[in-house]
Amino acid sequence: MARLIGHILVLIIVSLGSNCLHAQYDGLEKSHSVSKKNNFTKRLDTSINEFGDTIIQEVFEGGPKSFSSNFSKFNGIETFFSPIIVSELYLDIGPFWGTYFKNNLLLAAGPQATTLLSFNNKSSLSGGAFAFARVNIGRVFLQPEYRITNIFEPTANQRQWIGSPVILGGILSNGKSQWASVGFIVNGKLANASPFGAFVFRFGFEFN
Repeated sequence: MARLIGHILVLIIVSLGSNCLHAQYDGLEKSHSVSKKNNFTKRLDTSINEFGDTIIQEVFEGGPKSFSSNFSKFNGIETFFSPIIVSELYLDIGPFWGTYFKNNLLLAAGPQATTLLSFNNKSSLSGGAFAFARVNIGRVFLQPEYRITNIFEPTANQRQWIGSPVILGGILSNGKSQWASVGFIVNGKLANASPFGAFVFRFGFEFN
C-alpha cells in the first residue's frame, strides 16, 4: 500500500513539474514575441554581422503622442475681386498664417488690403489686419473673425481705423486646400465703406 501511495506521489510531482517547466518555457517565448504596452511596440530584429554572428536586438517603436503632434501649420490667402460696373473694379486680398489644432480648429491672422479702382472718379485704397478662428464640421466651416481697417469714412470726411467682427460660413474642398465663404459685417461704418454693404464674399486657397 505504501509503495502504491509513493508511485501516486511521484506521478503528481512529475505532472506538476512538467506544467511548471511548460509555463516557464511559454514565458520565455512571450519575451521574444512582438508585444504592445503603454502604446510602445516591441519587436526583435535579427541580423548577421560581418563575422557571421547572429545579433538579436530589441526595437521599441511608437509611444504616446506628444501634445505638439496635435498642431499643424496652415498658411493661406483669402481674396475677392469683382467688377461692380464697367468702370470700376473691386479687389480684396488677405494672406494669413495659422495653426490647425486636431485638424478641426484653425487659428490664424494676417494683413489685409482692399482697393477700389475707378476709371471715372478717384480710386481708394485701404489696409489693415484680421484674425479669425475657423471651426470645421466635415467640409462645412464657421469662421468668426475680427478686422480692423484704415478707410475713408464718409460721415467724418476723413480716414479712420474702424474695427468690426465679421461672421462667415463656408465650404471646404476635399483636401481643405481651397474654400469659399460668405459672411456679414457687424459694424455699420465698415459696411458702409464696402461696395457690397454688409455682405462679404471670399475665395481662399492654401499656400506653403
